[in-house]
Amino acid sequence: MMENQRVFIYISDLMLWTGKSRRSCQRLMTAIRKAYGKESFQPVTVKEYCLYMNVDPTHLPPLL
Repeated sequence: MMENQRVFIYISDLMLWTGKSRRSCQRLMTAIRKAYGKESFQPVTVKEYCLYMNVDPTHLPPLL
């Protein structure tokens, strides 16, 4: 599988990966930021998402 090129993830990425609604993904992003002590303007990295969700980064689909 191709390695992800981007460092940060967005709500739209979560929507594609999880199949959940925009609002559910916004809540997930907020929970990840809170878990890592980030402010609302600070982006979430792919690594932080994978650690939070306990997912191997190689199992993520490639980002656009």
